[in-house]
Amino acid sequence: IKGIRELKLRASMGTAGIRPTFDQRFETFELINGALRKNTLGNNFLSPSHSTEMEIGLDATLFRAFDLEFNYATVKTEDQILLVPITAAAGFTGQWQNAGTLEAKIYEANIHADLKKLFKIAVRDFQWGVDVTFDRVEQNITQLDVPAYNTGPGIQQSNLFLIEEGIPFGTMVGEVFATSLDQLEDMENVNVSDYTINEVGYVVRKDAIGTADELPVKVLDANGNPVVQVIGDINPDFRMGFAHTLAFKGLKLYALVDWKKGGDIYNMTKHWLYRDQRHADISTYPTVAGGFFGSNGLYNVLVPNNHFVEDGSFVMLREASISYTFGQDQMKNIFGGLIQSLKISFIGRNLLTFTDYSGFHPDITSIPRGENTLSNRVSGAIGSDLYTPYGDPNLFVVDAFNYPVSKTYSFSLQLTF
Repeated sequence: IKGIRELKLRASMGTAGIRPTFDQRFETFELINGALRKNTLGNNFLSPSHSTEMEIGLDATLFRAFDLEFNYATVKTEDQILLVPITAAAGFTGQWQNAGTLEAKIYEANIHADLKKLFKIAVRDFQWGVDVTFDRVEQNITQLDVPAYNTGPGIQQSNLFLIEEGIPFGTMVGEVFATSLDQLEDMENVNVSDYTINEVGYVVRKDAIGTADELPVKVLDANGNPVVQVIGDINPDFRMGFAHTLAFKGLKLYALVDWKKGGDIYNMTKHWLYRDQRHADISTYPTVAGGFFGSNGLYNVLVPNNHFVEDGSFVMLREASISYTFGQDQMKNIFGGLIQSLKISFIGRNLLTFTDYSGFHPDITSIPRGENTLSNRVSGAIGSDLYTPYGDPNLFVVDAFNYPVSKTYSFSLQLTF
């Protein structure tokens, strides 16, 4: 085919079992202040979950300058091992069960462009290339054999994530403070004309503006109870990477840009700081009384709500480096030719971040470790916070006083003998 040097279609299918861990099969206990407390109930009938994956792909080389790769995969995990809350009458807080089916669709693409060939640059010992990667994951709970329940990685986040059949895995739910007058129309005994939007962007009573009674209005149902609804989804729309390489003779420049679009973050760090009115938001609105942010306002006694859900999109200069390699011809008269090449590199990682996220950093990977973390207040032991009745922190990610991603600079010396 003209212009196409290679075109390959491929397909594959595979299955795998995921064994329960040792502690998931037996009763577990916490040792708190010298006293044992029941944690998870054992399950003699716990069996491995079963995952089936089907993948189709395309590889192509176009005009000698472009290498393309595309993958589409579906993954179905049945008898998924979930930590399910159980009745308090059992004396335990949760039990690992084969309780659900999770289905995922995965889209992956990679493009390598040889810009030297594309622009027909006839310079010897010159390299110029760009790699672009793309991935998107859609995962949904398609079957749940137990009643829907809430979970989360810590005490205050234990009701943040909803596990329910038919919704995406990673859905956040919480109470809602009104940001539009339209949200009041279905509320009983509410005259919409008595309310307005304040400078923070929330619905308040007109006659309370500038006073201590200026409080955000919570959306209520017909019975006067706070409405609990979906407030966010931790799954990003997509992620992309852009790697650029420019080299001439021994000199090489490299840069990697990472782009994440979408994916909500619950800013529990901000939520905690609202309690004592110590967050910068309070001073940002000097004409709004501090109580607007406190216990009777957005702080909401640490109950999850829509105010603390933020867009986690970011663009990062993930890595940049400059290196120079002294080849064999340059090294042949040094150390009697013992060293064939010497490479010196200066590397910087996580150098720049562009984001609208108000926390330390939007690249949240896991909750903090240590005896003072929220999850360890539940588990009662350092390092045991991965499997608590409040959810796996590696799955249910929350910004709860996480350390920000560190910016690092390093020097590398590589010798080849």
